[in-house]
Amino acid sequence: EENRSFGEHIGRSGIEQVVLVGKDRAKPIYEGLKEAGFPEQNIYVASGLFDANDWLRGFIAPGDVVLYENDLPDSYEG
Repeated sequence: EENRSFGEHIGRSGIEQVVLVGKDRAKPIYEGLKEAGFPEQNIYVASGLFDANDWLRGFIAPGDVVLYENDLPDSYEG
């Protein structure tokens, strides 16, 4: 539910493009984006992080801002 709500918020925020990683994992965010009326052609669903980075390299321009959001737990060794 929270990820769908997150997608709705993104869809109404004025962001131009969204890259989601993982079709199944990102489905609630995708659905929230569509619910908010975000243009489907401005959503890229990448198969993984490297695919997302490759897409970004072909799309971003100087001055663009990119936000990576990750809800998966990370573990750090210290």
